[in-house]
Amino acid sequence: MKEVFIAKNGRPYVKDENGKVRFISSTEWEESKVLEESVKSDRRWLIIALFITLSVVYVVNNVGDLL
Repeated sequence: MKEVFIAKNGRPYVKDENGKVRFISSTEWEESKVLEESVKSDRRWLIIALFITLSVVYVVNNVGDLL
């Protein structure tokens, strides 16, 4: 979703590609925050899984050298 900004009057709004401003409801804003947090969490788990996978591959490749 597009980045949400807060106007001086406290209302959330989004800008489109042309620079037009569209005010959004508080419900839409909450949904965008939840979606953004979910994406951050998914990225975090992806990085953790990638690190663990690479660590296991490194250990398996070098287990012969350690014995």
